[in-house]
Amino acid sequence: MALFERRSSILIGIVLALSLGVATACSDDDGGTDNKNENISSKKLGQVTATPNPITFETVALGEETNVNVLISNSGESALRITNIALRENVGAPPQDMEEEFFREGDGWGKQNLSLEPGATHIVSVRYKPVNQNPDTGSVLIESNDPSNPQYVIPITTQGLAPKIFSPATVSFPRVTPPGPDSSTEDGPWRGAWKMTQVQNTGEAPLTISEIAVKGNNSRFDFSIPQPTAEEIADGLAPDPDNDTKQWPAALAPNERFDVRVWFAPDTNNPENDELIFKSDDPTTPEYSVNLVGNSGSPCIEVSPVGEVDFALSSIGNVSQKTVTITNCSPSSKLKLQDIEMTDDGGGVFEIKEGSLPVGLPEEPFILDEGGRANFVVTFSPTDEAAYTGMVRIKSDDPSQSTLDLPLNGRGTNNACPTAVATAKVVPGGRAGTSIQALPLETIQFDGTGSSDPDGTIQRYEWTILSAPAASSSRILPNGSATPEMFMDINGEYKVELKVFDDQNTVSCGEPAIITILVNSDTDIHIQLTWTSNGVQNNDVDLHYLHPSASRWASNAGGWDCYYGNKTPNWNVPGGNPTLDIDDLQGPGPENISHSNLENVTYKIGVHYFSDHGNGPAYATVEVRNRGILTFAARDKMLTHKQFWLVGYLNGRSRTVAAADIVTPDYP
Repeated sequence: MALFERRSSILIGIVLALSLGVATACSDDDGGTDNKNENISSKKLGQVTATPNPITFETVALGEETNVNVLISNSGESALRITNIALRENVGAPPQDMEEEFFREGDGWGKQNLSLEPGATHIVSVRYKPVNQNPDTGSVLIESNDPSNPQYVIPITTQGLAPKIFSPATVSFPRVTPPGPDSSTEDGPWRGAWKMTQVQNTGEAPLTISEIAVKGNNSRFDFSIPQPTAEEIADGLAPDPDNDTKQWPAALAPNERFDVRVWFAPDTNNPENDELIFKSDDPTTPEYSVNLVGNSGSPCIEVSPVGEVDFALSSIGNVSQKTVTITNCSPSSKLKLQDIEMTDDGGGVFEIKEGSLPVGLPEEPFILDEGGRANFVVTFSPTDEAAYTGMVRIKSDDPSQSTLDLPLNGRGTNNACPTAVATAKVVPGGRAGTSIQALPLETIQFDGTGSSDPDGTIQRYEWTILSAPAASSSRILPNGSATPEMFMDINGEYKVELKVFDDQNTVSCGEPAIITILVNSDTDIHIQLTWTSNGVQNNDVDLHYLHPSASRWASNAGGWDCYYGNKTPNWNVPGGNPTLDIDDLQGPGPENISHSNLENVTYKIGVHYFSDHGNGPAYATVEVRNRGILTFAARDKMLTHKQFWLVGYLNGRSRTVAAADIVTPDYP
């Protein structure tokens, strides 16, 4: 018993001594604590980092495989022990069959004892092979001794597969000449011109097109789907349009395509616009549109009289003459007249009157501006009571009819020809004459009652506008009357010719009866807006004139905008007040604003496309005259529904305009 107690005392003493020694070793002489243990505990352990994180796979086609290498690093200061690297698919979803796995492991996977020293790296490869078009998700799990993130997760995402429709953005027909009154051909009704385009699935999943249609139901545009025969394919021939249908493929595989034939059959020379709409299951563009453009971007020729020059009956021994008018019907391109020649003079009875050709022809081309007109005169001098025919050929750079043959017809008669005499005046109250001046928006009345026939009576009056400003839409009404009228819509010079026919249908001969009208505003500044749109007159474009005191346009301008809603503003300033002389609700204008006694400030000129009424773009022209002289013009600006065009800045002191040419989606 004593021995046991002695041994226990010895053990207790040793433990106490050791305890005291440890305590002494851990204490400084001054009572402080040794920092060696603190340094050990603050030292960073192994730390996981991975690149890329997250893992994102771009679009991959069905049946194809791609991979991404993931670089795993130890960014800590001691060894990193990785115990597991695992690939997980669609966390929370049912397990997939091995054959249906879309994420697969490469090298470096599975449970292992992987040790990475500080700064060391390890690479694993993630493989991806989509089994359907849906987006897939998953993750990479890294388990390690990283105390801050023992289960490090890298998300995996994919773009999924989707169809994507593509077709060239525009199908354009530079010029297609409309048919005559009889639009039928040997093969049936005239269908117009066509161009081929394509539709393609550029996505990675099948594309289904549910509808193809012309958006505006514009009968001038149409489409069909070619059905080429084996022979046409073998010989590289274009498919016969007669075999076309309206049926397109039910579905397009990735990269598959089919042809679409686009038709354009205009009834005028005016520009046309529409859209071809494709509706499909493309998730990003369920309604894909292709612009359809016709009769735009190239020169365009119109000739009057249309079809032929008919002299009817002309007196033997006398000279009858007819004026031929050539018009550039393009709103955006100049027309080059290259030659005008008599190819058949009917045995010497038809001639082009000397000196009547446009200046320079035939030695050098004559250029007609957009909407411009030029004239030449054909004479007829029959020698017998017989029918005569001839031909005039006009050459231009109109791509659809570069050579235009104009037939000439006439018959000689011993009946004396009548004489045409014409005067005109401004009504009411104007003085009659053959050369008169008028203001914009005034009405001219013509008078052909002074014409006479030596052996009969005058039965018919034929008035022809030989020349007019390019933007004018003025007409002589009623044309067959002895005293018709003409509304002078815009500034510029007009020339009108009278021909008369007697009771035997003999046309007048001798000197032509021509009236010259000069239209000029009497205000300091005259601003004029005109426009065209697809040959229709059912769209509303408005002219605006803004005082600098306004910060906004239209009704928000506080009365400082002169426009249809404020035609006669009272600006109550030292200068005069402007007036909107006319508001045209359907087109083609004009709308005119007049202003005298301007201030020494800068005014703004604007145009707003108030409503297209479903008729597509409008081509607007603004002209500014200073005391009747044209000083600024901005022509054929294309505007779409609700767009606003800041045309320019008018300096009130110099009465000059600086172009702005800024278009915004609506009022700025």
